Amino acid sequence: MIMRKMISIIAAVFMLVVLAVPAFADTTSKVSANDLVIIDKAELFSKSQERSLQEQMTGLCEYGDTIVYTMDKNATSTASAADAMLRKYGNDGMVFVIDMDNREIYLFTTYDGLTAGHCKSITDNVFKYASDGDYFTCAKTALEQSQTVLAGQRIAQPMKYINNALLAVIVAMIINFIWMATTSRKSRASSYEVAGNVKSKFSIKNSNLRVTGTRVVHVDLSDLSGGDSSSGGGGGGHGGGHRF
Repeated sequence: MIMRKMISIIAAVFMLVVLAVPAFADTTSKVSANDLVIIDKAELFSKSQERSLQEQMTGLCEYGDTIVYTMDKNATSTASAADAMLRKYGNDGMVFVIDMDNREIYLFTTYDGLTAGHCKSITDNVFKYASDGDYFTCAKTALEQSQTVLAGQRIAQPMKYINNALLAVIVAMIINFIWMATTSRKSRASSYEVAGNVKSKFSIKNSNLRVTGTRVVHVDLSDLSGGDSSSGGGGGGHGGGHRF
């Protein structure tokens, strides 16, 4: 009887473990589907700040890999470093870079919903924190605004509106200048009228020409063509940045 009860208890425990493992595994796979990476080479964040950033990045995990990368030495452009970092850890996602060497922040992504214009606006909105030395708030706010855009909501874009207003003013000034130049132009005589009223006289002396020799010159056509110095950025991503 005792043996039978023990067998029943063992069987029940075994069934609970078997049923619990798939549920646990499924939950874990959803959390770790995409990487959350913080690489603080410039040592701008404390441990507690890194944990806070990881919590902020978790919301972006459903879209793809999310990377925060700081560096104090960079031999390339900030945009190139951001592109290379995203390709290293995953081809689909976003990376926010704080480049202390070039004094620039940059947001690079492969998401269609987070356009290059959005990336530029976000870095425009947060660069002031980097200028003040508050790099944690700079990164945290950039991640928050990125998540807001990906969720289909709007963010403040004051610099975009200011640039549009300035462009409208410049275009209006150009149009006004063209209109003023056109309407204030004095009537001028045509080339035919000028030619008809000019008295001209010319003569040719020593009109006998004589060929004294010929010379053949060989030209390499390859020397006439310039080299193509175009450079590609790998494609598939876009971004925007701001110096601080």
